[in-house]
Amino acid sequence: MKIQFFKNFHSFSQTFFLVGLPRSGKSTLKNILASAANTEALDEPLDVIAVASNGAGFDPGSTSYVQFMDIYKTLLENHFSELSLGRSYNFRSCDQSFVFNYKQISCVRNAMLRRGRSDVISHAANSPLALILALNDVDLCLEFLCEGAPKPVVVQIANNPISVAREIEKKEWLSDDQLSRNANLLPAYSIVRHHGNKTLYLPYFISENLADLFCSLGNFERSLMYVFLQANRLNMSISRLHNVPFYSVDFSELTHEPTAIGLSLLSKFSLEPTPLTYEIFRKINPYSCYSERLRNLGLDSRLLDLLEKTPFAEKWL
Repeated sequence: MKIQFFKNFHSFSQTFFLVGLPRSGKSTLKNILASAANTEALDEPLDVIAVASNGAGFDPGSTSYVQFMDIYKTLLENHFSELSLGRSYNFRSCDQSFVFNYKQISCVRNAMLRRGRSDVISHAANSPLALILALNDVDLCLEFLCEGAPKPVVVQIANNPISVAREIEKKEWLSDDQLSRNANLLPAYSIVRHHGNKTLYLPYFISENLADLFCSLGNFERSLMYVFLQANRLNMSISRLHNVPFYSVDFSELTHEPTAIGLSLLSKFSLEPTPLTYEIFRKINPYSCYSERLRNLGLDSRLLDLLEKTPFAEKWL
């Protein structure tokens, strides 16, 4: 079956990829940017991540790579169409029953209320529009994502990794219970390990030689291992980007001065704030990071030895 993205251009003219660790503050940043005029936002679109992760595994220029790229472009266009108009342009015909269903009506109404559009379709056709995607687990496919999107910009939300690990521990995402049910963070975890009387599905970047160590740790130490290994991989992926604008935003600074930093970001990205933007600023509470160091946490010596060899961990030792 041949898949082809048959539109000559996207309906949106710029793409923002918000990357960072889970529980690091991406949603707060996404809410600020998405409140601006002429923007639409997606929070962790798993279909986009799955297609990009698979496509990135093929050689650029190969038939499989090109087809996955076309599927990816089509998904972006469909998501944007759904967000702005409530209808799909590419994977099915837009018959009247679909175009005028309740979802289309509610989406248009919400878009008009949010941005004061009197005619959403006319507005979309005559305005520079931006699509914002908040993403987890894209260290393997960030280059692929940027290649297929119009005017990509990568924005990394930076947070204290030990604080992030504490947040993940509270969620129990890496507990035996959740890992045994494969109910944790996506994409689906593929490494299987038998631990006691349970079968655990481990994060895809926990290599075979580290799986036994990971399983032997408690929830907080697992969270630390997850955070530092994943952060290191993401930073390496960002370093491989070429000719893609990149910005780093400190989450603690953002929450302490949301209006100043938020408006500065919007201005830098040529996005226009709306009344909703200022409402979001008022709701942001200052975030206090843990002032801890890895060597003071009483960690398993095997884990500490591993983290000491991780470039990202150096400043937190």
